[in-house]
Amino acid sequence: MPSSGPGSIYPFADKTQFQTTYRAICTHKNISLDLSRLMTPGEKRPLDLYLLHKSVFALGGEAKVCIVAVFVGVLH
Repeated sequence: MPSSGPGSIYPFADKTQFQTTYRAICTHKNISLDLSRLMTPGEKRPLDLYLLHKSVFALGGEAKVCIVAVFVGVLH
């Protein structure tokens, strides 16, 4: 069983489960669900948060993604 609680993440089996959990977290933290503000750079299409979450999880989490991004020069 994956850990739970503040700051813990785990892979979601499907997009529906992710979206339900994401909405609940946003509601609990009083965060606006304005997904139109989340657009891919340059292409102006909505960002797929589920795909982003799965990709970050597959790469080992936020800290590892940031390390890789700095290493390849993506972040400034």
